[in-house]
Amino acid sequence: PVIDERDTSNGGEYRGCENCAVLSPSRRYGDELAYRGVKEERFGGDDDIRPVFPASPADLSNLGADTLRAHQSLLGLRRRHPWLVDARTESLDLTNERYVYRTGVPGVEP
Repeated sequence: PVIDERDTSNGGEYRGCENCAVLSPSRRYGDELAYRGVKEERFGGDDDIRPVFPASPADLSNLGADTLRAHQSLLGLRRRHPWLVDARTESLDLTNERYVYRTGVPGVEP
């Protein structure tokens, strides 16, 4: 599984971050609305990598609504499962196609 597809080695197209909210609290502008962008090789190339948000939330397109709901649900995991705040993740196996890990609270048996 891909943690974050910010690698632009695929020709410069940014494809989003489907699993990012689960594995990392890091998100970038527009991830929650499935915004896509093209990284450009120029001065300030990242400046316009994503579309600009509209002036009002009421003006947002519904195209990213499913992704927004998924982000909201995933971000709510910490509130629904407080043990996650103290949890640690241990990498068990990492290959080009697979990442196996164990997550738990130190000193607490699974």
